[in-house]
This record gives sequence, structure tokens and C-alpha cells, in this order.
Amino acid sequence: MDAYLSTGLVSNIKDLRILSYMWLSATVCLILDTLHNLPEEEVHIWRRKRSITKFLYFVTRYWTLGCMVINTIANSTVQMSLEVCNMFLIFASTLGGTTIPSMSVDFNLAFRVVALHSGGTKLKTFLAFLLVVELSLQMYVGLKISKALSKEAFLAPAGLPLPGCLSSASIASSLPAWVVNIGVTGMGYAFCKHQVQLLK
Repeated sequence: MDAYLSTGLVSNIKDLRILSYMWLSATVCLILDTLHNLPEEEVHIWRRKRSITKFLYFVTRYWTLGCMVINTIANSTVQMSLEVCNMFLIFASTLGGTTIPSMSVDFNLAFRVVALHSGGTKLKTFLAFLLVVELSLQMYVGLKISKALSKEAFLAPAGLPLPGCLSSASIASSLPAWVVNIGVTGMGYAFCKHQVQLLK
């Protein structure tokens, strides 16, 4: 039994290390991409007049970058404070997770669909309904999961190099939010592609 437990523990440590390396490498790639494209972004984005699309671009680009940095720090260090872990788990499940970037992408797609379709009232109402349902579901699921994660949070036992904020809670209830998000994004993309082909 002891050998089984120690094997499982070593496996978990390796998995958490790999996860922390993945966060670090993805964050470094995103920072390098941001720095590499900054001159072109300054010309084509920063100098344009204010618009909702420009705002959504900045949210998608820089909010995501900030969240990636926070997630990388949290997932690459051994945590010493349960309070800090609880705050991080709540942040990562709601504002610091995928909700804001994915919703800004879907809003951007909705604007493009309306622009390509010459914006009928029924279409606008349908898209607004989809976005409200998606946002409501994402926020509800995010809050529900954040409560479960913070309730079941624990620190790594002393002497064990387990990075990140640990929790034994299940996140299986996030599946409906993912399905709706992928469905709305897929519909928006397919509709944009169809409209562009009609314009050719």
C-alpha cells in the first residue's frame, strides 16, 4: 500500500510540474508574440479611433496576458497561504479564467455577423439572446466552481514540492458552459464564413 501511495504521489508531483511548465511556456510565447507584434499593433490598433471592437481586442489581448502571468505564478510556486489560494481559485474560476477572453471573442464574432448580414432586427435579437445565455451560464458555473474549489482547497504537506493551489473539488459541472461556449463560437464562425462566401 505504501509503495502504491508513493508511486501515486510521485506521479502527481510530475503532473503538477508539467502543468507549471506548460503555463510558463504558454505565457512566454504570449509575451513574445505581444512584444513582436507591438509595432504593427501600435500602427493598426492603437491609433484607430475608439470602438467596441478595439475595446474587445484589448480585453482579449491584454486581460488574457495578465491572467496568464497570474496563473503562471500561482501554478509554478509552492503555495504557503490557504487564503491566497482561495482568492486565486475564485479569481481563476471567474474573472481570471476563460470567461472574459472567450466572451470578448464571441462579442466580436457577433459584431462581424451583424456587419456582414446588414444587421436585421431578428438576427440582432437572436445573437443578443445567445450572448446573454452564454455569459449567464459562464458566470453561474464559474461562481459555483469557485465556491467548490475554495471550499476543498488545501496546501501541500510540508516538504513536498507540489506547486500551485490544490483542491480536491470536481469541476465536471463546468461542461455545460464549455459546450455552450464552443457552440456559440462555432455558430458565429460558420455564419461569418458563409456570409463571406456569399460576398465572393
